[in-house]
Amino acid sequence: MSYNMKNFSTIVYLLLISAVALFAGETDNPYISRVYEYVPAPGQFTNLMPEWEDGDDAEAILNKVNERLCGVDGSLVCLGAWGGYVTFGFDHPIVNLPDSCDLALLGNAFYSKIDEQGRQQGSAEPGIVYVSRDDNNNGMPDDTWYEIAGSEYSRSRQHYSITYRRPTNDTLNVTGTDIDGNTITVYHNAFHPQAYYPKWLGSRYTLTGTLLPTNVLQDATHSWLVFDYGYADNHPNGHPAGFIDIDWAVDENGEPAQLESIDFVRVQTGVSADSGNKGETSTEISGAQDLHPQAALRLTQHEANKQCCKIIYNGHVIIQKNGIEYNILGHTIK
Repeated sequence: MSYNMKNFSTIVYLLLISAVALFAGETDNPYISRVYEYVPAPGQFTNLMPEWEDGDDAEAILNKVNERLCGVDGSLVCLGAWGGYVTFGFDHPIVNLPDSCDLALLGNAFYSKIDEQGRQQGSAEPGIVYVSRDDNNNGMPDDTWYEIAGSEYSRSRQHYSITYRRPTNDTLNVTGTDIDGNTITVYHNAFHPQAYYPKWLGSRYTLTGTLLPTNVLQDATHSWLVFDYGYADNHPNGHPAGFIDIDWAVDENGEPAQLESIDFVRVQTGVSADSGNKGETSTEISGAQDLHPQAALRLTQHEANKQCCKIIYNGHVIIQKNGIEYNILGHTIK
């Protein structure tokens, strides 16, 4: 039986889909699969979420964060005051679909009231979101980071930093110095008596990132304003205003990054402010979700068509992976 080229191409495409699924591993898991970094700033929930226990080092704490954030039933992890961050990834690329948000970040924000000026108030402790691709294909978040330009991007300050110092006593306030030489204080309160400085870190450390304008209303209630879009722990879980669109990613010059997909996400406390008896502003996160995980397989198939497969027009398909050639059944070709 003979086939014309159009029919042959159709058959090859269908076989190719099966083969790529075989080698790439089809996934529909939309949740965090691994946490790579956890460096909180000092705060009233630092050393509590997760709990530091005597003898815990950075690796032990990171394992606890993985237990809390990976999978469907996450629990809260606190990033502390300004600059504290967590970095995580999924078991597949998150694809940037056109005209669609791509990522949901879970926290503990909630709405309270609309004020006289028509502004939404609530418990909102916004975290800056950064995204990255695994450009060097080493499976680690060590490539270029792009900031998600949320609604307050034009009012924010990039390349800000604070150096925090361990106090001489666990019950004392934690102080630091910012990039301008100003003293920053994280106040110790009576509600949370544990150490606020991360117990597993050294005598001082510096955090760098974007500083958001304060959203704390300095009145008797110390209420928070909710920013419009583009941040973690800012809108209630599941609210579309809290979803992230990869199209909002910008490079260091503020230009659109135009990313087709991302592999890693970083969330960092973005506001440096004290809220009286409510303590410092601190972003919390309890998980993250790819809003369209099945798109990852289609991306893998697209890349396979471009890069890792070749067609020999006598009816054979060869799939190349790591220098080894396979047929469509997954058997090596000798």
